[in-house]
Amino acid sequence: MRIETQADLTIRDSGSESDLQVGSGANITLLAGRDIGLGTDVIVIAIEGTVTLTADTTPGNNGGSINMHDRSLIDAGIGRIRLTADGNITIGGVKTNNGSGTAVELSTSSGTVVDGGDHFPDVDTNGRVTVNTAVSPDPSKGAFHFSSMRRLAGKAEFKLKDTSTGVWGLIFF
Repeated sequence: MRIETQADLTIRDSGSESDLQVGSGANITLLAGRDIGLGTDVIVIAIEGTVTLTADTTPGNNGGSINMHDRSLIDAGIGRIRLTADGNITIGGVKTNNGSGTAVELSTSSGTVVDGGDHFPDVDTNGRVTVNTAVSPDPSKGAFHFSSMRRLAGKAEFKLKDTSTGVWGLIFF
């Protein structure tokens, strides 16, 4: 499933169990010229495909953002999740049972990644989480909550890159 617009893209709760869902092997791609918003109780489900949200596909750095309400969830089954924006990425919840080194990728060229609330863990995965951000996450906006991640020598792995300095950090906990 591919949905593309040159303006803002907002998905609202349809009242059913899932608001966007594709079957086995299918991908979900949402592209917006400006912002992408997932409203209250929006559930996006891909059984084993990749879920990709890209905000601000317009050339230049226009600050388009991804805004997930606290009670919105992206569940990729065993697929991968990729969220990309010029501006901030606010996470409600992203979940995948993918155990690879590219399970969840969050990338912003001029913003940061923000906790959208505590209804779901921000990131729930068996694989690596990679965050590329131009601005260090702001603890005053809320702490990130991880329920599980790939285990290396008994420790969870989180990979963070500050794109303004090009410095990668690998955190084990």
